[in-house]
Amino acid sequence: MFRKKSIFISKQVYSYSIVFAMMVLIFFIAFYNYIIITSEKISTLSQQELADKTIKQVEYYLNDMDNIAYQVMTNSQLVSVFNRLQQDKTLENHFESNLLLDIDMRSILTTINGPHKLMWRISVYNQYYDYISSGAIADQESIQRFLMEQATEEEMTALKAKRDKPIILSPQPDRWSDNYSSKYVTIRRPLMNIYSQEVFGIVEIQQDIKTLVESIEFDVMESIDITIIDDDGRMVFDTSDQSEKRSSLNKVSKTSERYGWTVILSQSKYAMIAPYKLLIVTVLVGSIAITLLMILAIVIIAKNLSKPIILLKDTVSQLSIQNISEEYQSDNNIDEVRELNIAFSSMLNRLSESIALEKKAWLLALQAQMNPHFLYNSLSIISASAVEQGNDNVVMMCHELSSMLRYIASYKEITVTLKDEIQNVTSYLQLMKWRYEDYFIYEIEVQEEILAMPMPKLILQPLAENCFAHAFVSVEPPYFVKITAGIEENSWYIKVCDNGCGLKEEEIQQIIDKIEDYWKGSRDKYSQMKIGGLGLVNTLIRMKLNTGKEIMYSIENNKPQGLIITMRGDI
Repeated sequence: MFRKKSIFISKQVYSYSIVFAMMVLIFFIAFYNYIIITSEKISTLSQQELADKTIKQVEYYLNDMDNIAYQVMTNSQLVSVFNRLQQDKTLENHFESNLLLDIDMRSILTTINGPHKLMWRISVYNQYYDYISSGAIADQESIQRFLMEQATEEEMTALKAKRDKPIILSPQPDRWSDNYSSKYVTIRRPLMNIYSQEVFGIVEIQQDIKTLVESIEFDVMESIDITIIDDDGRMVFDTSDQSEKRSSLNKVSKTSERYGWTVILSQSKYAMIAPYKLLIVTVLVGSIAITLLMILAIVIIAKNLSKPIILLKDTVSQLSIQNISEEYQSDNNIDEVRELNIAFSSMLNRLSESIALEKKAWLLALQAQMNPHFLYNSLSIISASAVEQGNDNVVMMCHELSSMLRYIASYKEITVTLKDEIQNVTSYLQLMKWRYEDYFIYEIEVQEEILAMPMPKLILQPLAENCFAHAFVSVEPPYFVKITAGIEENSWYIKVCDNGCGLKEEEIQQIIDKIEDYWKGSRDKYSQMKIGGLGLVNTLIRMKLNTGKEIMYSIENNKPQGLIITMRGDI
């Protein structure tokens, strides 16, 4: 018993708990997605501001280099010296053999670079291996090797074509010396006469990439990776983790309109939601706590709701013939359960009454099943005596009555055919014929197609018996009974006619009302039924119960006298 109760309650708890847990889960997923979307928007705005600031720092870095390069390329003394060197065309570094000129040119470059050496190195050279620099010391062997390998004249032509736009080289090792391990960004401009547009050499400004890195405010870029690429897509600087999937990163980029360099800031989605981690954990723990509390509440509610239903179930399981009439009490306050209890109590009352009626029916049936052998033996004795006296009518009457008794007393079959009923009613009418002789006439007309139709026993004989019990009592003979049966308009019909006294209209209406009461299931009417009450009402009710279909009937007076009873039904 306890196990079944637990299963009943558990099904409710599981169902409602799953529904509520799904609702909480949907809420948490929606909340988490909202945090993700919000953090992405905030992160994007923040990264955009940082990208704008970072690209400005990159532009300041390149502007400083380009401004120095522009000052060098427009210096008249340098232009004049390298103009003369272009006329010389000797393939050697002129500044190595002319110390005073070397000092003067370095002094100019140092002055332009400033006392704090803004640029790491300033170099000026041409295609004839003339080279002068300021800042980081260059190695003469490296200078000679680079100038011999470098297509300086072609670069001078390329720089002239670009005019106001410098050539920027991405960070690379120092080409003028092997003594430095860092990487350096290089800006090149042509050393030229701005009026004649003649190019006399190349101005090259080098700056350590560390200077750019130090200028970027990485302290405000916690958990944000920075990538800088030049206008040719070459990597300038990168702090990102290449192993991290691109799909998990939120990226913002900003490109310098002047130099074409692009700053890309990227941040992982996990880092974006890190500030909201405590809020997410709090909501998650709160959701779990609420879910557990709701499950506990569901268990309590399910037990309270299930208690009267389980009690009702226990009552049903304990019902028996002995205690079915006991009162069932429930003090539940739920309207639906109260109505269920009322309906159950009403059902018990009806069931108790039905059982009482069934007991009565069984007693009557058992009483009717008393062994009729003594009647058969008595009829046999009467029949034998009639044979001895030569009275054939008595013999035939005993035979017909014996057939009727066997037909009535047989309980092997619940239903019979119309043919069986015709044979039984014929035996009865024949007995009445011998009783009244020429004062009684009967006719039976039945179509062959309907003889096999099933029906309960004793449908026709009670209707014929009513004629002698009621119809013929107050009229003079001769008496007449006619039974017809057949099919018309896709329906079967059975009709019993007599020439008796008939019925008044109010009597016909009383019979109709009584039949309607029986068909509506009135228990009081059923309790009045008894053996011998096998009239029209009983016949119609048993026909309906047997076929399960609606039975149409009519009761009308015959002309000039008598009654016509008709039954119809669908085939």
